[in-house]
Amino acid sequence: MKRTEIKRTPLAEMVLRSLEPESKLYRVRGGDNLLYFTVDSKGAKR
Repeated sequence: MKRTEIKRTPLAEMVLRSLEPESKLYRVRGGDNLLYFTVDSKGAKR
């Protein structure tokens, strides 16, 4: 799943698992923007 397709906040576990790597590290923010999830170019998620 591409990050532009995310429509739900707070983020569900299934959405986080299905995020795909992109050319650069990116962050996906949660509902209140205090927490975020990162995905790097190799696909590692934190």
